[in-house]
Amino acid sequence: MNKSTKYLILSVLILGGILLFTYGFSFARYVSSSIWNHYLQAKGFYFTSDTLSKDVINNIWDGNSIHFDIKNNLNDLVATEQDIKYQVTCNIIESDVASQCYVNGTNSNTYIGTLSSDYSCINETSDGVDVSNFDKTTCEIEGYRYIAVPTSKELYFDIIGDVNDAKVNITVESTSPYSKTISGDFILHKDQSQVGDIQLQYQDNLLIITNSYDLDKEITISWDSSKLRIMEETNSFTSYQTDSEGYINEITLTITKKNSLSYRFYEISEVNTNDFSLVE
Repeated sequence: MNKSTKYLILSVLILGGILLFTYGFSFARYVSSSIWNHYLQAKGFYFTSDTLSKDVINNIWDGNSIHFDIKNNLNDLVATEQDIKYQVTCNIIESDVASQCYVNGTNSNTYIGTLSSDYSCINETSDGVDVSNFDKTTCEIEGYRYIAVPTSKELYFDIIGDVNDAKVNITVESTSPYSKTISGDFILHKDQSQVGDIQLQYQDNLLIITNSYDLDKEITISWDSSKLRIMEETNSFTSYQTDSEGYINEITLTITKKNSLSYRFYEISEVNTNDFSLVE
């Protein structure tokens, strides 16, 4: 074996080791997180957020407060039975000028709160009795179920400074009865030139929809499903259409005023913004 071949083999082994360490560590961390989440659910602990489930992009941010939510439930009938204590931390990752992030009307980038549990009597029979005002004792004596019901809380943060562009991370960690962390990034951009229209922007497999109207708008967006596959849950749409093979090729949704939404796609072939059709 000559010297150049030895160097080539050694280089490949070193590169393979680096890749194995990097991706192996990431995969191990993902598996560890998944196992922990399953453990928490087995204990009846649910701590989630609709807003922090993915990056939020707002291309017509007006400088006002940015809102996000936290929840204590898995679905409409399964919720955490205990109060959840939590801490919110806001960090500015990028900003075009010096700025600060304050949470929930405080002068701090951290906020400590409690997501309170709530209970209600549930009638799962077909007898038609309204049990919503039953207390625990009455509910159980009458043969109904008294269970924890979903609660949620809306929080917000403010960016202090003459900011036009910013990327902000919000991390919420529950501290009791169990520890779980949920996190999301907010990508904010001021563009006062956009007034009274719906704009589409497709980049990096992400379709960004921006509503600069002063009113909510229902819109329909369609595309060639042989080129693109949407990677979103259908419950986020008002309605949708599919092609002959069952792939979604059209969605109808409502976008609130002065707001942006984003949806991730998987490309079968290369596309751009012009490959999407918009009807207001």
